[in-house]
Amino acid sequence: MKLYVKKIATCILGAFFMVGTLSGCSGSSVSSADYVKAVLDVAYCADDADGNALDMSKDDVEKAKDGCIEKEAEFLTEYFNMEDVSDSTKKSLEGAAEKIFSSAKYTVEEKGDKVLVTIEPLKVLTDSLQEYVDDFNVKKYVEADDSCTEEKFVDGVTKELEKSAEAAEYEKKVEIEIAVTKKDGKYTVSDEDLSAIDDAMFVY
Repeated sequence: MKLYVKKIATCILGAFFMVGTLSGCSGSSVSSADYVKAVLDVAYCADDADGNALDMSKDDVEKAKDGCIEKEAEFLTEYFNMEDVSDSTKKSLEGAAEKIFSSAKYTVEEKGDKVLVTIEPLKVLTDSLQEYVDDFNVKKYVEADDSCTEEKFVDGVTKELEKSAEAAEYEKKVEIEIAVTKKDGKYTVSDEDLSAIDDAMFVY
């Protein structure tokens, strides 16, 4: 059984919306590439995420990171067709999401009047993960195995997701050119461009 659920995330299910709609500072020391990198660093929870380019305090940066992790965990819930999940499941998936984010690989640079984002897409859906899901579904829905609980499924899934992050495999680099606009001394980038970046960052 394949996982045919379409990724419905738009900029990590809206987490980018919180970050991307913030107008970054466009002072002489902050380039448009600096702004875009800051948005991505916050959205993907980089340890050295710099909120200065986004006019964000350290507390705001941490809150935004937490929001992005929560949104990715929500996406994982949808992706694996889970409904009304427990708090422990949410916490486990948030932990897996954080591990996935830690393996995100991208660079940002100026390219004329645009910004070039180069991404190495992380392969999240591995053969091992697919095999685990297929086997679990057979046991639960074909063999009616009562031991196939949500807790057991999530435990196996999170272990596989963490392996995907720790033994990271990447697909061919993807280059995305985006436009960064400046108005009233502030940078902004469109939700569409951010969504394109997010769609390329991870392969499910």
